Amino acid sequence: MSVKSDEQLDKPELIVALAGIKEEKVVLIKSKKHFGKWVLPAGHIELGESLEKAAKREFKEETGGKVKNLQFVYIHEAIFPKGFIRKAHFVIVLFKGEVVGDLAQKSSEASKVKLWPLKEAISSPEVEPHSRQMLKKVRLA
Repeated sequence: MSVKSDEQLDKPELIVALAGIKEEKVVLIKSKKHFGKWVLPAGHIELGESLEKAAKREFKEETGGKVKNLQFVYIHEAIFPKGFIRKAHFVIVLFKGEVVGDLAQKSSEASKVKLWPLKEAISSPEVEPHSRQMLKKVRLA
């Protein structure tokens, strides 16, 4: 994925995020793009790709894991999020799903992959604020 400069910012970017649930915990990644904060696995949708397929692909790329039983949760907007590597306006479609199998320890976009208790993730200052807001909409059951 190419990173846009501030000069290229001319419209909001459509993003998918996925709250992967395993053992009643949520999967977060330690993000280089968010200067080491923990975030939900997320990314851009490719041309011709459905929202659900994009969410599954991004989750696998960033965590090494697979998910099933995807459910739409919420649409979130992040306008010029603080602590992101560039100026951006994101419209984020949040899904949740059940994690199947093992997760990677890290990936090209994540220095760490970790299961967090949901309540802890929602309240932790280590978790990026927009991810905390989205997690408030997620129910484990």
